[in-house]
Amino acid sequence: MRKTITSSSAIPILLLLACAIPLLFVAACDDDAASPAAGNVIQNALVFTREDGTDLVMGVESVICCGPWDHVAPGVDVQKITFFDPLLATDPENADSFWTLFLVVDELVMGNDYVFPTPAESPFKLFFFDATTGNELSGDMTDSVGTLTVDILDCGPPWRVTLTIDATIGSEYHLAPTVDVSGTFSATIRDNPYTGDCEFGM
Repeated sequence: MRKTITSSSAIPILLLLACAIPLLFVAACDDDAASPAAGNVIQNALVFTREDGTDLVMGVESVICCGPWDHVAPGVDVQKITFFDPLLATDPENADSFWTLFLVVDELVMGNDYVFPTPAESPFKLFFFDATTGNELSGDMTDSVGTLTVDILDCGPPWRVTLTIDATIGSEYHLAPTVDVSGTFSATIRDNPYTGDCEFGM
């Protein structure tokens, strides 16, 4: 059964994420850690659009790393990508939205179109939070539809990824609106500014 959305629903999920990956937020608040390292290239052209035609404002700080995920066997490489607002740790009510994508490196076939909704054993998972409305959306919701295509994926170093999403993603809340996600994302991280253990989950 889906949850019921409320005006205060934003706070628990934001605080949960902040507590789950504290090193992420410490790094983001450090000027040296947050500045792009030389040789790193991130091209983020993903757009998140509500049913009313307005776009979500996503945080611009990012973490791209490889680590464990409790949905797969120990030792399996999972690339984790998240874009967030550092205010998430200190002032979640005023933070921008965030998105997170997990990709199981050895299970995804490059160039294949993978469909939404994602089954329980899917080699990828997409989740994002709309800070303006309090809506939480996940690619495994039954009203999600569309595709994800990964063309490059490597846990390196360098960490590399190139992908395309063309999908409508369903809400985890009962009767809450969907959000369209479209565009491309590409990154090459030669000098990773994130020094955590990449053990955060979702």
